[in-house]
Amino acid sequence: MQKLAAIEIREGQPSSEALDVVAQALRAEGIIVAGYLQRNLSQQAGLISDTVLEDIETGEQFGIMQALGASATSCRLDTGALADIAARTLVRLERPADILILNRFGKAEAEGHGLRAALEMAIDRDIPVMTLVEPAYLQAWRDYVGDMAASLAPVTADALAWYHSLTSAATR
Repeated sequence: MQKLAAIEIREGQPSSEALDVVAQALRAEGIIVAGYLQRNLSQQAGLISDTVLEDIETGEQFGIMQALGASATSCRLDTGALADIAARTLVRLERPADILILNRFGKAEAEGHGLRAALEMAIDRDIPVMTLVEPAYLQAWRDYVGDMAASLAPVTADALAWYHSLTSAATR
């Protein structure tokens, strides 16, 4: 069984909601869910939204965007903040978890940074991992994981079925 899965988001589809619903459903079943979900806190006309990563277990939020000014065109991702979240995730994985949910495999992960080390640590510890991949990073994701990952549609039932297939296979 593939213990790594990506919900593949199509252009124009909401992304974070898919993982949020899955995380809530698994937690309601008593599953220990570690990881982070992306939240866009506010969006004013003409401005990029304030983006945070929220710890699934504690609800603590961490800003991941830099304030570069209204006319900035470069990437706003705060790589230092993302590195801090990656370090927190590695420490968190020292304790038991039934699944790790990561907000996305994006630019930082495609370049070998971001939360990639946490993903790898979870796999090494036999903890299933679920993430999102948007079209811009789908090829990088496929190059990285090869045939080691399941591809899921952005349908909650599919994502839950994937996780439950892992747990039912483990009890056989």
